[in-house]
Order: sequence, then C-alpha cells, then structure tokens
Amino acid sequence: MEWLLMALAVGGGGTYGWTKWRAGAADRAEQAADLEVVRRLADEDVTVLGEQLSRLDTRLAGAPLDDDARVDYQAALDAYERAGRAVPLLKSAAEVSTVIDTLSHGRHAMACVEARVAGEPPPPWRPPCFFDPRHGMSVTNVMWTPPGRGTRTVPACAQDAARVAQHEKPEVRSVVLGGRRVPYWQAGSAILPYTQGYFTGAAGMAWAYEVAARDVMLPTSLGYFGVGGGGFGDGGGGGDAGGGDGGGGGF
Repeated sequence: MEWLLMALAVGGGGTYGWTKWRAGAADRAEQAADLEVVRRLADEDVTVLGEQLSRLDTRLAGAPLDDDARVDYQAALDAYERAGRAVPLLKSAAEVSTVIDTLSHGRHAMACVEARVAGEPPPPWRPPCFFDPRHGMSVTNVMWTPPGRGTRTVPACAQDAARVAQHEKPEVRSVVLGGRRVPYWQAGSAILPYTQGYFTGAAGMAWAYEVAARDVMLPTSLGYFGVGGGGFGDGGGGGDAGGGDGGGGGF
C-alpha cells in the first residue's frame, strides 16, 4: 500500500511539474510574440524617421545653418542612429519605450532645425500625432470622437488636424489583428508598451493605452499581427507618413 501511495505522490508531482513547465513555455512564447510585434512597429518608425531626415537634408541643401541649428540637426541624426541600433537589441516589449523616447526627441530636434532656418523660435516639445506617430510631432490638439466612444482631445499633425476640422477621416495607423484591420491603439496588450512610450507624458491620453490593454485580448501570435506577412499597415496614409518633414507635424 505504501508503494502505491508513493507512486501516486511521485506521479502527481510529475504532472504538476509538467503543467507548470507548459504554462511557463506558453508565457515565454507570448512574451516573444509581443516583443516581435513592438520591434516591428519601432523598426518601421525608425525607417520613417530616416526618410524624413533625408528629405530634410535635401531641403536644407545650401541653406546656412547657425550653431544652434547645427546642434539640433546633429541631435536628430544621433537620435535616428541610436534608435536604429537599439531596436535589434530589444530583449522585452517593455524596453521599446526607450526607443520611442529617442525617436520623439529626434522628431523634436528636426522641428527645431526647420524653425531656426525659417527664422522662428524653436517649438516646445509636443507628443507625436496620435493618429499615426510616424506623421511627426503634433502641432495642435483636436476634439475627435472615435467610433463607439466619447469625444476625446488628441494631439494631431497639421494634416490630420485639417481633416478632422473638415469632418474627414484622419490617416490612422492600423494593424491586422485576427484577420481584421484595427487602429494600432486597439490592438490589445501586445503593443501597450509602444503606445505608452509615445503618450504616457501627454495630458489626457491615458485612455489610449488603457484601451490597448483591454480592448482586444486575442492571442498575440505572429500570425495575428501579420509580422513578416505584411500585416502592419498605415491605414492608407503610408505615403503621407513617408513624406513628413518632422517640423510642421506633417507627413
């Protein structure tokens, strides 16, 4: 009888250990999927910033830059390079906030360069355009009513602010989730660190990353987010995002 009890105890312990191992493996797989999601988003943001810097360089060709403008321009270049190096080294989704902060400072530095060249004072830092952070630094806040929700005040670039004022749809960054395209801020907990990175310091924007945490709780597998399969979209505004100047909140 004693040997039977011992066998049952050992068997029970083995089952518990196996269950615990499987749960841990599932957690690790989910964390890896979350990391790939935010890494893809951040990498796209770095690419767009590089394109915007290239266009800024073309526009400034031959234009005299004073010392302050040169410092800002170098700061923008440094931010781009630091962010580009950091993305492949991310070890967790939460670390993306550092990359996002670097990108935000780079966009602000670009805005300062353009302001100085135009003979204007450098603008204060502002959060990026809420509708698509790749559009660049926002220039104003707009009242906007997302589908199924109350009216919110969100930061917007010049073009999206004009669209909202004319009762047109802003150019929203979207992702493919579970076979359907949704705004990035509704893509579930996987991109919560990405959204928080851009808007934690923005007044009145807590709702955006609270929504991200609770709205969609589908599995965060690569297939759901379309990583590697063209799942990430720009909501139809990718061309605009690629043409931003970073300084006027434009695309």
